[in-house]
Amino acid sequence: MRQRNGLPRVSPVVEILEPREAPAASPWLTETFNGTPVGSLPAGWSQWTNGNGSFAVSTFGLGGTRGVGSTSPSSSAAARTWFNTAAPADVQATAAVYLDTLIPARIFVRGSNVATATPTCYAVSVTRGMEAQLLLVKNGTVTVLGSIRAAGYFSGNWVRATLEANGSNLRVQVHRPDTGQYLNSSGQWQSGQAWAISLTDSAISSPGHVGLERPALYAGALSFDDFAVSVEEPDFTGVTDTFDDDRPGALPSGWTGWDSGAGGLRVSNAKALSSPNSIASSSTSSSASGRLWLDDVLPADVQATAAMYLDTLIPGRIFVRGANVNTATPSYYALSLTRGLEAQLLLVRNGAPTVLGTIRSALYFSSGWVRATLYANGSNLRVQVYRPDTAQYLNASGQWQSAQAWAINLTNSALSSSGLVGVERQTRYAGAIYFDDFSVFPATGDNVAPVPT
Repeated sequence: MRQRNGLPRVSPVVEILEPREAPAASPWLTETFNGTPVGSLPAGWSQWTNGNGSFAVSTFGLGGTRGVGSTSPSSSAAARTWFNTAAPADVQATAAVYLDTLIPARIFVRGSNVATATPTCYAVSVTRGMEAQLLLVKNGTVTVLGSIRAAGYFSGNWVRATLEANGSNLRVQVHRPDTGQYLNSSGQWQSGQAWAISLTDSAISSPGHVGLERPALYAGALSFDDFAVSVEEPDFTGVTDTFDDDRPGALPSGWTGWDSGAGGLRVSNAKALSSPNSIASSSTSSSASGRLWLDDVLPADVQATAAMYLDTLIPGRIFVRGANVNTATPSYYALSLTRGLEAQLLLVRNGAPTVLGTIRSALYFSSGWVRATLYANGSNLRVQVYRPDTAQYLNASGQWQSAQAWAINLTNSALSSSGLVGVERQTRYAGAIYFDDFSVFPATGDNVAPVPT
């Protein structure tokens, strides 16, 4: 059974904010394109085209760095690229756009059906001149909700365009990095922060994809750089799930899964810490891997706990601050456990793991349940392992003790954004792995790791 403390639903609540110049938000995605080979897309991104104008990383970006763009000799070329993980509905998406063409450069949020010719989204469109439009796109049909033109002609330079969606409130901001000025609602450039377009529309309210688009209109090149998405921190009090009300063989309610073709995690009644159900992955393939996560993006500072049955060398993971988790190249912090008992604290970036810390039990442990916790608070990361059969905790020396203890306690600042939280079966061996009694709560207490003496 799944419970959300103090709330009737599992989805984190985002409050509609009063109008203000700079809403409080946390980075959710930052993509500079500098780490991606020219001619390809960053890991975790997809695209659609009508046969012309594919998006790819190029050597033309803001400040002489790499950017991403679409080039085609055809005026009928249309292309779209997006981050694979859907963002919350209330977001702020920003990208640098080079304005030297009448090809509309679009930044979109709340996108659905984006891999087709009939998408649905809100978008800001900018062209040289400078003109900005706030668009509603429903099933491919475009409605202009608002527009603004700069009083003075602008071309051959970069702007940063921002689309903010907060409930039914939609806003557009255009900033000139060369002068530090903002376009106001009268079409004038000013030094103080301003919103060029501000209105309300309730046609699209659901979470969706965020990304960039080139609609069919003119031939030529379109260039973007420095794509960033921020989200409101949810009013989050916690989630617990025992999986006991879910149907065996199905995904648990409120969760999403990914697998490599084998090893998907599903509800099971074969083995459980709290009867009747758990989450299990069983496969005869040593290459099987599967991942399962709560649907909602959660704050960066959380502690996630799950029971694991340790009778295998298949690594079972609990992860937090997850991004791109519906692909083979995710990023997250994870606690990995195998029988024996060995626990590792991992940084996984674009699918590549780095072991930050390891602890082994001095006494061999197998064929039993443990409760494992991964704690992330700022740059402080901790691991706790608890044995329900003896009520003991694994300490930093690999010994079991009755007093509460952290087995691993360190700092790392590679991942700081809010993200997805869940569990994973990692590729290694054939067989079965079991999780039960999952919970995630806000991280509390100090966020400083102990200093070695």
